[in-house]
Amino acid sequence: MAALEKNMLGVVVPSQWESAFFGRKIGTLQFSHSPSWLPHQHYDLIQAKIACQAKTQISLLQQQGFELVTGEVDFCFTLSTLPLPAHPFCYASTQDIPALHKLFESAFPHSRFRPPYFSLAEQQHFYRHWISQAVQGTFDDICLLEKVDDVICGAISVRLHAKTARIGLLAVSPNFQRHGVATRLLQAAKQWAKQQKADSLWVATQPENHAAIACYQTLGANQQACYHWFYKRNI
Repeated sequence: MAALEKNMLGVVVPSQWESAFFGRKIGTLQFSHSPSWLPHQHYDLIQAKIACQAKTQISLLQQQGFELVTGEVDFCFTLSTLPLPAHPFCYASTQDIPALHKLFESAFPHSRFRPPYFSLAEQQHFYRHWISQAVQGTFDDICLLEKVDDVICGAISVRLHAKTARIGLLAVSPNFQRHGVATRLLQAAKQWAKQQKADSLWVATQPENHAAIACYQTLGANQQACYHWFYKRNI
């Protein structure tokens, strides 16, 4: 690991929540000017999120055996001119959790929490847990729904930090896709964030998710950043 210590100025910090949730030792590589690289043998998995334009660091990661897992594109909606909502929001309740589990457990098969790095069962458990916590106001602050005859068509979770809101999860049931559900959920999320006095709403997706990107841009979002996720496994 000497080359990595000298050139990348990297420090690995334990990802305590992920380690506890997945039952393995997971670390996150952070680039810094105070190198303190922990040997990768101490971890089952090391993850690194790096800007797409950081070519030198990306090259060094690949030289050290890190694998490109997926990309991430970050978009931002400006809320300053958005009118306040005219209709009440449809909030998810604990009674909706079983249906939300079914909606979200298989909604993101190509996310970074996928095989071979995480099992399919682990991936599904992760998203079930996330949406459950969103409904209860922990992972995210709220979960908004769209329903037809008491059937959930889609759902979106949002969290708030100071003047910034961020979408956590967004999914539409396969039976209701291409019917504008995602657009209406995004509009509801924007209006909820505006009601909480947020100035902006952020959302991330994968670069190959062209439908989501087109939807965000049509609704006025601007791309702000692009990242790569790299993993190194201790096999």
